[in-house]
Amino acid sequence: MACCDVILLGVPQSGRAGDIYSFSALAQVSMTRIQIGASFGLLSSLNICLGYWYLWQMLRPYSTRLVGWMLAAFTFYGVLGGVFHAGYYFAGAAMHHGDLALYFRFIHRLQLLAVVAGAGALIGSLLYAYIILRLQQYYSKWYAAFNLIVCEGIALTVAYILPAPVGGYIRPMFINLGTLLFFITLGLMSKSKTPAEGTGSY
Repeated sequence: MACCDVILLGVPQSGRAGDIYSFSALAQVSMTRIQIGASFGLLSSLNICLGYWYLWQMLRPYSTRLVGWMLAAFTFYGVLGGVFHAGYYFAGAAMHHGDLALYFRFIHRLQLLAVVAGAGALIGSLLYAYIILRLQQYYSKWYAAFNLIVCEGIALTVAYILPAPVGGYIRPMFINLGTLLFFITLGLMSKSKTPAEGTGSY
């Protein structure tokens, strides 16, 4: 997914240049790059959802109800993230055909979609942090602090301060780099867990 971000939106500029979703980069890349990046990005979002399923498998023995809601929130976020990624194709096509009115309509809808999807990430992250804090006898508290939203915020901060030209290639990846950082913490969790059958549902 991060590689698709570079194909779709990577341009040689600083990390602080352009808007947060890198919409302005669409005017600087070819339609071929837009088609490839948007299409494969949509497919890659399914793999990210498998990562959330892995998290669900890890935590399900301890809290079937809350972990189910967490999985639903994260999957909602992942699916809408794929739809958002695909939406760059339509915005880019409108831009390259010179239909700026249609381009800005697409941009407006994508911004609304980002807010809705972000709500899923926030709810999932809060549930994840709460579950981990309830399970502190099995997992360290710091895992709760490194939830998905925090990891994405760290990735954005690092990408934002990178200079040109590397910043313009890293900045579009911040969401997926943050997701990767989150999944790395899950790998550490799976190795550090204290053996137990669980504490029941709550």
